[in-house]
Amino acid sequence: MFRVSIAKLEGEIDELNQNIDACDKKLTRLEKDKKKFAADKKFKEAGKCQNEIKDATSELEEAQAKLKVSIKEKERIEVEAVSQDSIIDDIDR
Repeated sequence: MFRVSIAKLEGEIDELNQNIDACDKKLTRLEKDKKKFAADKKFKEAGKCQNEIKDATSELEEAQAKLKVSIKEKERIEVEAVSQDSIIDDIDR
């Protein structure tokens, strides 16, 4: 039971880390594009980039929050599993 939960959480953590990396790359690209559009006086396009930056930032923050929760849950389950193993070892003695 614990191994399945831990494996599932590890999968979620990997997926969230990939999502965070993708958001970081997207934000870097959008910031660069926004600066270029502003320098070229293409303010409508720069504004669109700014809106996309807001959305990507929200997505990033949400993924970071979920990652934090998943990591804490994985740690809690690991501690519980170790505790359970200790109890079983004590019973076997």
